[in-house]
Amino acid sequence: MSANANSLGPTTRSFLDAASPPTPSSSPRLIRFAETQHLTGISRPRIYQLIAEGRFPKQVKLGSLSVAFVESEVHDWIAERIAARDSKAA
Repeated sequence: MSANANSLGPTTRSFLDAASPPTPSSSPRLIRFAETQHLTGISRPRIYQLIAEGRFPKQVKLGSLSVAFVESEVHDWIAERIAARDSKAA
């Protein structure tokens, strides 16, 4: 007999839900500046310059001195750079 989510008790369901990572579409993940720099290979001043030019995703203010970026937007930006490179090669 196989157990499905409906046949499990509320505690087991809660545990299983908590153990499952959120999907990008259901829960946007914010990444801090250092991770953004690591993903893109771009320096902090250059990222700010690209934001000012409208060529990089805008940051999300977390507090008076901290910002983060929406991870999916950064990944989309990277994918756009790759697509632009590939279209020039074709």
